[in-house]
Amino acid sequence: MKKLLVFANAKAGRDDEYNEWYDTVHIKDLLDIPGVVSGERYRVSPSSSARIAAPEHQYLTVYDVDGDVDAVLAELSARVGDGRIGVSDSVEPHSAKFMAWEPMSR
Repeated sequence: MKKLLVFANAKAGRDDEYNEWYDTVHIKDLLDIPGVVSGERYRVSPSSSARIAAPEHQYLTVYDVDGDVDAVLAELSARVGDGRIGVSDSVEPHSAKFMAWEPMSR
């Protein structure tokens, strides 16, 4: 099982709107993509950010992907492009980063 990590931010002052959209719409849209098995959301912990440099992102979603992560990302892009998946205007558009992780062989 591979992990797709998505780091993102809401626009200033729009965290509630962003989280409502992500929890009720967006995560379900991604779970409809073949190969996306599950998704779990996180937010940066205030206690940890006080001890280290300010975090670049406030939110992280970790998706479990069974299969080809590139195919999942291509399908995501296609669905956003043709409107099957909408993106809330509460999302800070230049903040999102995607990273695919795979288990290490032992």
